Amino acid sequence: MKLFQTLLLLLLNIVFTNSFQLIKSNHHNKHVLSSPSQHKILKSSNSNDDLMEQMRRTLGDKEDIFSETEKESKQLLQGLRDLDRDPNLKINNLFIEWLSNNGVWVKQQSAWGRAPHPLVIASETEDDGETCGRGLLARESLTEGELMMTIPLDLCLTKVAAQEILGKAIIPDYMDEYIAIALLLLHEKLIKKKDSRWKPYIDILPKETDVYPSYIWSDDELLLLQGSPTYAASKSLKNKIEKEYNELVNTIFKRYNTQFPVELFTLKVLHYIFFLVSVSTYISS
Repeated sequence: MKLFQTLLLLLLNIVFTNSFQLIKSNHHNKHVLSSPSQHKILKSSNSNDDLMEQMRRTLGDKEDIFSETEKESKQLLQGLRDLDRDPNLKINNLFIEWLSNNGVWVKQQSAWGRAPHPLVIASETEDDGETCGRGLLARESLTEGELMMTIPLDLCLTKVAAQEILGKAIIPDYMDEYIAIALLLLHEKLIKKKDSRWKPYIDILPKETDVYPSYIWSDDELLLLQGSPTYAASKSLKNKIEKEYNELVNTIFKRYNTQFPVELFTLKVLHYIFFLVSVSTYISS
């Protein structure tokens, strides 16, 4: 009903502004609508407000419907403006375009021999009432074991890609895969920036302000977890990352300062990057 009323308003605008001919009357300095069946007198005006008033008179007793339609039309237009300004929607669309350009079928429209993709990216998702950030939602029922998406391996951030881009001097074969991917992500995000091949993907990753894993908490904050398994796990991971960082500073960051300037690659940044790698990486056996 609301959509019908909105369409009605748009249709009436078109009808009143384009479809009828206005004929000048010399007696009363008014305009008359030329119509085969009837003539209605309308006050001459070019403004939207005057047009609305004329439409109200024409609708007569339906003024309440008109007011509701006018209100909903303005809300719709405002919603469209808000969507246009929504940065999440823009980066989602850029990400989908990037996937499509790189051979990943994600389109919501059917193509020759292909049905619309059953999943859609949502900027905000919920699980049991808790906000979970960006995620995938199913637009239709999916059967167990159904293939949902195929991602080309050369589109992924991998140790092989890190060696190709940064070289084996920086990423030797014996380096841990998590470290290799973290260094590649650091380089692409902080050095390559807009020139990175993965920029549309990097742009949709959670921001530092969106995440606050326990292993980056202060010692006082960690004390709140004392007595739980999370406390020991958080302390252990925090110490491990700090150890990895000190080793990188004294080796790779020191030798290759142009590619990894230590003033950019701080411990805080590495904490964030390790978080992204830990929640977004699948290490195959």
